[in-house]
This record gives sequence, C-alpha cells and structure tokens, in this order.
Amino acid sequence: MAIKIEWILFFSIITTLLVSFSLRFENSIQDFGIKKELSFKNTVFTEVDTNGLVSFANVKNGDQTNGVLTMHNISFDKIEDTKVLADRAIYNKDEIVLTGNVKIKQKNGFTFNTQEALYDTKRGKIISKDKYNASLNENLMSGTNLNYDTRKQTATSSNIHATLYTQNK
Repeated sequence: MAIKIEWILFFSIITTLLVSFSLRFENSIQDFGIKKELSFKNTVFTEVDTNGLVSFANVKNGDQTNGVLTMHNISFDKIEDTKVLADRAIYNKDEIVLTGNVKIKQKNGFTFNTQEALYDTKRGKIISKDKYNASLNENLMSGTNLNYDTRKQTATSSNIHATLYTQNK
C-alpha cells in the first residue's frame, strides 16, 4: 500500500492553514498605552488660513505621543503679533507649557522672560507661577505669579518690583 504524494500535500496544507488561523498576535506597545504618532527633527511647522500665513514654528526635534506634541528648542512666530522662544514646549489641545529660557516678545514692545510658563492660545493668556522679568517699552517689571492677557494687555502679579513711566497731562 503506497501513500500518494497528493495526500501528503493535502494534509500538509490543511495543517498549515489550521495552525495559521489559530495563532493570535498582539501589539505589545498597546499593552503599555503608549501610542507614538510622530517624530521629527529640524522641522518648520506652518499654519495658514484663507488669508495666508498665520504662524510658523522652527523646532530642532520633537515627537507626538498619545496626542501630546513635545518640541525642543522651539521658536514660534505668530505673524505680526507674538514670538515665543523656549527650550521645550508641550502642546496639548489649546495650551502650550513652555520650560527653559522662555522668552515671549510682542509687536507692541512687551517682552517676557521666565523659566516656565503656560500659554493659553485660545484665551490669549500667559500664566507663570515662576519668577519672571517683563518689559513694555521703558517700563520694567519683575515678580512671581504673572497672569497676562495678551488681548486686553492687562497683567496681574505677586511680589512685584516695577519701574513705570507715566505721561503728564
């Protein structure tokens, strides 16, 4: 009694198919809840709308993980309004947490320096619990707990030391 080669091939194919369909593969990265979506180096991000260029950011490197964008050595320019420099920026929804040599300059002459600040892009507010130095033209201010509204150009702060120049009427 001879075994035909066709039967051997038939049983081999059936066995291979059964084994293949019974295997289950899992993504080990998902088990830790980490989802790295993007990684970049020496990148320029450009924001445009129907009127043209709105802003751009020069970034040395960064990545996006779980929807949170982290950038290093950032220079962000909102055309005709604000320039932001920082060693590190974490962008999540409408808030940017800036750390390390934070500098914010506005077209109206306002300059702000600190080590850590929160920039709420939706409301146009800069909040810093850290020590800061700020200037607007010849006016100088330093202190802690700054809350600056970029739209209304008003600020509140604690531990203020200021030199203010007023106009005589």
